[in-house]
Amino acid sequence: MKILKFGQSTLVDNKSFEKVLLTIENHKKESKQVIVVVSALNQVQKSLLAVSQKAKEGDNSYKNILQDIEIQHFDIVKQFIDVKHQAKVLAGLKVMLNDLEDILHGIYLLWDLSPRTSDHVSSYALKMCAYVVSECLKQREIQSQFIDAQKLIATNQNYGNATPDMVLTMQNIKSNLISDDITYVVTGGLGATTKGESTTLGNAASTYTACILGSVMNAKQVILYTDKDGITNTDASLVSNAYSLDALTYAEAMELSHFNTKMIYPPSLQPAFIKNIPILIKNLYNPDFKGTSIVSKQEVEPQNFIKANSTIAEISLLSIQGIGMIGVAGTASRVFKVLAENQISIILIIQASSEHSITLAIAPENAIKAQQVLAVEFAEDIALHKIDKINVRDNMSIVAIIGEKMQQTPGIAGKIFSALGENGINISAIAQGSSEFNITLVIEKRLLVKTLEILQKYFA
Repeated sequence: MKILKFGQSTLVDNKSFEKVLLTIENHKKESKQVIVVVSALNQVQKSLLAVSQKAKEGDNSYKNILQDIEIQHFDIVKQFIDVKHQAKVLAGLKVMLNDLEDILHGIYLLWDLSPRTSDHVSSYALKMCAYVVSECLKQREIQSQFIDAQKLIATNQNYGNATPDMVLTMQNIKSNLISDDITYVVTGGLGATTKGESTTLGNAASTYTACILGSVMNAKQVILYTDKDGITNTDASLVSNAYSLDALTYAEAMELSHFNTKMIYPPSLQPAFIKNIPILIKNLYNPDFKGTSIVSKQEVEPQNFIKANSTIAEISLLSIQGIGMIGVAGTASRVFKVLAENQISIILIIQASSEHSITLAIAPENAIKAQQVLAVEFAEDIALHKIDKINVRDNMSIVAIIGEKMQQTPGIAGKIFSALGENGINISAIAQGSSEFNITLVIEKRLLVKTLEILQKYFA
């Protein structure tokens, strides 16, 4: 069995829709069992969020955008389904659109848009697309069935970023996806609470759905179709000679994902990782290109110690230091506690063994707030000169250098630091996890492109 997932970048227009259908057809020739997971048509979910907001604000122009969404779906039906079968499919879409219009009218009247209602509105973008894909496959004599993932994925009530209940989800999937002959077309990124309320699964939601299905159904492979040639070894928008990677291990993928690799979001891939199911990232528009495989262990050992790097282009460095911190238990705990209470996420933590200082990387939009809440928390210590003033350095970048082969290989860090030092790159902070798969550097933002170019020249 294969799980095929098609993201929004592959559902752009009639031409790309044809490629999606052809790709599914080709996989059906190779493998009897295929489950398809689809996102919404490109920009439709975003449009529905705009529609919801307009309705909440009492702006009835939301109806014009809704009409455009209707036309977008109707055009696909008229393009890919014979005239004699169109009426039934258009009627099915019209039922969904009428329900959606009723919900939006309620938002318009009440001037209220809760996270629960927002998820419910978003669900229609996904349901309409999956329904149309399923009907188009029937037109091509593929036995297909549209499945609303709300019948499969049981979640909590954390609307917008719901967490699946895997025990209930497994039961639902096994009781609903029972035929080997049917090509199920499943809405990506949707779930439902035990009360039947719509939920969405957050970042990389359709990929999450695909990997959950792959895990429960013991799929041979999960294939994620995008508009990119897999995962590049560095940021292709900053480095001209970036290249696509043939393969990554699960460990390397997880390390890369933490630092802004958009195609990989750790929770979404976890169900497949647990079952050791290979994941392949392919370009729908370049089908002959191999793409990037994510596997538990590479069959061929890579030549380079460094596999790839990933970046966060802009962060702020926040430093807490002072002689009063040395040997005092609980200082780090106080820092983390007060930041957590104020919903400030920490990207990177660096602490010297002397315990004289703690350095944190945080998102720049949180820098001032973090400085303020820490100044309040440590006000007495600062007044007694046990801790210096809380310092913030803006306009910094993170570069994470990844490679499983770096593990237990002496001299890698030294070579990296030498290459950067010889080219005038000053490193402001360094961190390395105990896994040794990742060396993380903090540098000035103005040096980011130069740093990536040096790493590409010496280590790619």
